[in-house]
Amino acid sequence: MKFPFSNVGRAVGLLLLFLGSILIIPIILALGYIFRIIEHTINGSNELPPLGEWGNMFVDGIKYLVATAIYLIVPNILTFVLFKGMLASIYAGDSQISLLLVSVVGLIFVLPFDLVYIMALGNMVHEDRFEAAFDFSKIFELIGKMGWPKYALYIIVFAIIGFILGIISNLGTFMHISFGLGWAAGILISLLVQVYLVMYQGRYIGLICRKGNLMAKGDGEVEGNFEVEENKGTEAG
Repeated sequence: MKFPFSNVGRAVGLLLLFLGSILIIPIILALGYIFRIIEHTINGSNELPPLGEWGNMFVDGIKYLVATAIYLIVPNILTFVLFKGMLASIYAGDSQISLLLVSVVGLIFVLPFDLVYIMALGNMVHEDRFEAAFDFSKIFELIGKMGWPKYALYIIVFAIIGFILGIISNLGTFMHISFGLGWAAGILISLLVQVYLVMYQGRYIGLICRKGNLMAKGDGEVEGNFEVEENKGTEAG
């Protein structure tokens, strides 16, 4: 969790990219920077990577965006179909049952995509090939070396922390409505938390993929606690 503060200047640079995210190019560059965070983490770095080489970062952002969009196709279609079914059930008077059913079925079908997607992103970054995001034999090998139950636990922790940070990022709007804070303050709070969230996500994905690759190479059981690895880098500096 300390990782986003490892270099405040670079974190501010990412914040500026998010401030310009109403435009296409800055948001793609921001995705490219997340790509770079994953890459540097896999390579053992414990500090935010430098900004620069904008052309390469833009290309990396495109790869990140396209891979994510492809992995979201099936879950989005499934969500749309389930939502339509839920609306039909609500009109028929079975709202509680339909909501529970949609939640359970959605979780069963969407969770496998999330499990594969996280390692797929890491594999794409590690091999520096877009096609590596769909090299399922390699992806499943990496997950298998870690153990599916342990890997699933990492993803659940990842999702829970991301969910909590997502709630916090919406506090800006809540504070504006409840306490009369200006829109600028509300937007700034949301952006700060969002920037922290994406840096955390990039770091976590990189650590998971690094662990999978180390175990696949036969380096034995590596640190299970990701925070331990971050603390090592802090002490070394």
